[in-house]
Amino acid sequence: MYQRDTVHILYIYANQKTMELKPWLKKINLRLIIIHFAACWLFTYAFWLLGYLYDVHVTKVIVFNDPVEKAYLFGKGNGGHRVGHGITMLFWFPLIGLLIAFVILIAIDVYRKWYRVNSLIAFFVMYFLWRFNIDGWRYLKKIFLLQGSFFMSNIYTYVSINAGILVAIAALLLFNKKIVAFINNGYKTVPATMVS
Repeated sequence: MYQRDTVHILYIYANQKTMELKPWLKKINLRLIIIHFAACWLFTYAFWLLGYLYDVHVTKVIVFNDPVEKAYLFGKGNGGHRVGHGITMLFWFPLIGLLIAFVILIAIDVYRKWYRVNSLIAFFVMYFLWRFNIDGWRYLKKIFLLQGSFFMSNIYTYVSINAGILVAIAALLLFNKKIVAFINNGYKTVPATMVS
């Protein structure tokens, strides 16, 4: 008798714990996560492009293998250090872009009264995909860098056009009224199996 009562009490306690999760699950919005992930992705690679402007001489050596710039850099005696520092900055700029995107996403969540965990999920998914180089940039950069490729002779124009397009698309995803309505409808269409 004692054992059956204990099992019954544990069963009631377990059901109460799952009942507490239901309101939390209702706040998860897959549409919001996908849109915020796409915006993070675009910001990350816009800043990656801007990282090439950190040291244009190093960029011309790394990307274009320019012999004049190579002679200029290594003729001064500190070319190896500058190239190493430039490559390091190319690692940090996307991370800075991702953090800036996350701050913007949290500000939008506060303004629109959306659940902030959605943006946190999008941030961590983007970080891990970027960190392990499985976020699709290798394939999609041919599309996103096409517009600036007409200006390959001028690195400033190339980077400005491509980064501007990426930021414009991200802003469109974050601030377009139709996309905001699409996200808001995601809160109303939670599958019944998730909450019942």
